[in-house]
Amino acid sequence: MHDLPRSRPVKDRPGKAAWFGPLSFGLALLSWLVPVGSPGVAAVAVTLGLLSTATDRVYRLDWTAVAGWVVGGAQLAFSLLLLVMELTGH
Repeated sequence: MHDLPRSRPVKDRPGKAAWFGPLSFGLALLSWLVPVGSPGVAAVAVTLGLLSTATDRVYRLDWTAVAGWVVGGAQLAFSLLLLVMELTGH
């Protein structure tokens, strides 16, 4: 049987890029809680999450990175929806 790589805790990962996943998730949550600048914060969260999943094969299963770019992406979609509604007068 093939063993899938498992996500290792941040403390067991080498380098500063190990923190991209948890930072992504934290910023994504912050983008929903603090409305000021939320699209910018969400964009950073998505970027960090995607960078974390692209750094190493072992880190692709990092749930914090995946959750960060999904939640951040949802915030960007919601912000875009609100912008379109405002521009169209609805």
